[in-house]
Amino acid sequence: MRTIYKFLIIPLVLFMVLLSIEAGWAQPVEETFNFTGGQQTFVVPEGVISIHIQAWGA
Repeated sequence: MRTIYKFLIIPLVLFMVLLSIEAGWAQPVEETFNFTGGQQTFVVPEGVISIHIQAWGA
């Protein structure tokens, strides 16, 4: 019984540690672009899986 316990708990703990480390990498980023009359770019940081864009214009 102890062997099964080790095979279940150790991978679960490692997974939780890796998940918490990964979650710490992605911090929210807010970028405001003011009018320049030209094209503007934003490089999406590594590890981002989704973005939310709000745009207003005339």
